[in-house]
Amino acid sequence: MAHRPDIVRSRSMRAAAAALDFYAVCLIGYEHAVPEGFHSNRARWPVRVAMTRDPTEITKKTDLEQPLHSVVVLAYVWTTSDAHAKRLKLKLDGYLLGWEDDAALRHGWRDLDDPINAWPVLLNLAVTDIRRREDIDVFDETERQNRINRHRRRQWQ
Repeated sequence: MAHRPDIVRSRSMRAAAAALDFYAVCLIGYEHAVPEGFHSNRARWPVRVAMTRDPTEITKKTDLEQPLHSVVVLAYVWTTSDAHAKRLKLKLDGYLLGWEDDAALRHGWRDLDDPINAWPVLLNLAVTDIRRREDIDVFDETERQNRINRHRRRQWQ
């Protein structure tokens, strides 16, 4: 269920993407629920919020550290700057970390029963809360590609 951003292939597209300096806020976690421990019937689904310029790279180190289960990007959105990504990540972490203590796992990971369905709800709460105080631009991969294309066209005119 991992999402993967479109690959920017041409040199002009890579230059436009670098100039726009977009940051992704990602929900990373295991591909599926995992047992709580050996001989346990209880399952957990560890997730964490991370930010990056390249969602394809964000899980590589964590995945290498985990020999039993694959760590993947479950969902992500783009923002226009590092500052917006930090604010959104902070707000999402607040919603995740504010849950019950039994959802707490180690090293900032949280147990989230259904991350694919919970992500849009958490994201909407976080964005709405941030927009009460300031403007924040949050968009999906398709809109990111459209903005890169528009920027590239303006550069070549």
